[in-house]
Amino acid sequence: DRAMESHVWGDRKIATSAQELDRQYGLIKQTLAMHHSLRDRYRRRATFAEIILLTTSVIFLLTTFADSNFYKLLGLPTDVSKLILGLASAATFLSSLILLLLDWPGKAASHKDSAERWFLVLVLFRDARLEDGTWPIGLESKLSTAYADVCKNSVVIPDKKFNALKVQYLTKVEISKMASKYPGVPHFLLWILVRSSAINKVIRGK
Repeated sequence: DRAMESHVWGDRKIATSAQELDRQYGLIKQTLAMHHSLRDRYRRRATFAEIILLTTSVIFLLTTFADSNFYKLLGLPTDVSKLILGLASAATFLSSLILLLLDWPGKAASHKDSAERWFLVLVLFRDARLEDGTWPIGLESKLSTAYADVCKNSVVIPDKKFNALKVQYLTKVEISKMASKYPGVPHFLLWILVRSSAINKVIRGK
């Protein structure tokens, strides 16, 4: 699923079949969902690290410039106050180092940009697709070129995260289908049913 075949070999163009367009359409939806998941994941991590950095920085500043009366007012011994100062200093340094080295804000921005690119291609495919699920003749080259371009110009989904993200996406698809069929069932029960059904099929070898 991750590999993309080129549609142009020298001056010879390869015709795109309806089956290939179906495959590309499915991969577009899946890849878009993956980028959304990674964008949100890195954004949450970056926000958490920034909150820790801000909080520990404030604590560090307060405990650095506060006099002994401040600690007495809080009922804290001198040793404890020094410990708090040291922990706040270490946490501040660690949070800033994490944000610098792991670059979660940058990764979130990259996947946000990629998600926007894939969404535009999804709209292109969705608008072109006919009501009966077929593809209009004459747009094959345009659609496949748009698919090839977004594959080339978007950040790659990390291999070590691909399978987990694919399972997450396919699980959401199955839950969505069951929710449409049984709208009154709580989401967590649908999740349990979908995962249980999948595990049961694997055990039975189906």
